[in-house]
Amino acid sequence: MRQVQLQLVDPGYGIIHRLDVSQGGWFAADDEERLAPALVVSEAFYTAAGRPNLTTNPKVKLIGNQETTAVMIGVVPDPYPESPPSAYMLTGAAEQAGVPGSGPWQFKLWVQDGQADALKAAIISDLQRQFPGMQAQADRMDYASHGDPFATVQLAVGGIAGLVLLLGAVGMLNISMVTVRYRVREIGIRRSFGATSRRIFLGVMMESVVATAVAGMAGVMLAVAVVKNPWIESKIAPGLSHYPASPVEAAMLGLGSAVLVGALAGAIPALVAIRVKVIDAIRF
Repeated sequence: MRQVQLQLVDPGYGIIHRLDVSQGGWFAADDEERLAPALVVSEAFYTAAGRPNLTTNPKVKLIGNQETTAVMIGVVPDPYPESPPSAYMLTGAAEQAGVPGSGPWQFKLWVQDGQADALKAAIISDLQRQFPGMQAQADRMDYASHGDPFATVQLAVGGIAGLVLLLGAVGMLNISMVTVRYRVREIGIRRSFGATSRRIFLGVMMESVVATAVAGMAGVMLAVAVVKNPWIESKIAPGLSHYPASPVEAAMLGLGSAVLVGALAGAIPALVAIRVKVIDAIRF
């Protein structure tokens, strides 16, 4: 006989906490109807039990208000090395098996960020109506429960990125101005053959826009490849089992910023180009 920490949960617990089941499976909705309650055990529990084959429905005796035989259906990794054996059981199955439970009890909801404040007030009001003699409290438990902790970092990185874009725009503007001065004869010849000011303007500005758009696409693809590299992910966030996908908004913002810089850097040289006259091109 060995004392084991038993946690009573609902089937949604594994989804909210993103538990990675290394063997077997997590609870299903109908597992509470089993005659022998189901257990999802930790790796330490599984090792102490002799690592039996889960397909044979290995049994474990539980001692509570009555002796109950449970069945192991899944194994989850230990939360930390040398952690003591632990197990999970559905709340309804524990009540039927006579397994005593003790608080504090928690009821967790996984909602969208914009729904948190509205649901918080509604949950507190609903719980107080159902349990008039008890005090109900609802709080956020995510990383942004006390404000966005990455806001300062985002502002700092955004400021640095804006400065880099400004310096890049100035450098590209200088290159475009020099290029236009060396293309006076070409522009004058195009004007002599009937090229309008609008066509000259778009031709010069689109060179900068296309160049920065191609560079922006290459930069976005390189950034995604670096950030989603498994080695990089394991070094940045070693405790996560599931990593978020690359945000599409960030990719669109990067590409849009590159195109905007190209448009701003090409607008002034394009204005200079449309002022070129045919007689100036002949004299050049």
